[in-house]
Amino acid sequence: MKIRSFLGLGSAVVAFCVLALPQPLMAQEEKPFAEHKFVLQISDMDPSKQTLVLNVASNILKAYGQDQANV
Repeated sequence: MKIRSFLGLGSAVVAFCVLALPQPLMAQEEKPFAEHKFVLQISDMDPSKQTLVLNVASNILKAYGQDQANV
C-alpha cells in the first residue's frame, strides 16, 4: 500500500511540473515535413531507465535525420 501511495504522489508531482512549464518547453513544434513520428514514454523514476529513453530518442534522430523524424 505504501508503494501505491508513493507512485500516486510521484505522478502528481510530474503532472504539476509539466503543467507549470511554459508552452514552448512542453513540446517541440511539429516538423511539417517529418516522415516519421515517434512517441516515447517514461513513467519510471529510475535515472538509468530515463537515460535509456533519451538515448533511444537520440538514436532515432541520428538514424532518420533531424528533418525526417519528429520525436
